[in-house]
Amino acid sequence: MDLLQHMKTYISSEEGKVLDFEVTEELLDQVIEKFSFKGDRDELRMGLEVEQEHGPNGPGGPDCDVTGGDPFKTAMIALAHLSEDKAYYTKLKAAKL
Repeated sequence: MDLLQHMKTYISSEEGKVLDFEVTEELLDQVIEKFSFKGDRDELRMGLEVEQEHGPNGPGGPDCDVTGGDPFKTAMIALAHLSEDKAYYTKLKAAKL
């Protein structure tokens, strides 16, 4: 699947929020390969979902968009957090932030 197919706005059925792209297994594989990620796949998945808040459909809207909805730019934000704490997104979820 081409990366551009991931870059579409869709509604997350779990939370009902608009996201920039769907986090598929294939996208995870591409991110893992591109960035040589060796960490937990589920943490990365959560990171890609959470960090979409920095895209055009985030709570700040287009004025706060720093990723342009690009999955790889979003991954760089997630990977920065995961380099600080391997369980960053699990802890974030537990804190309900």
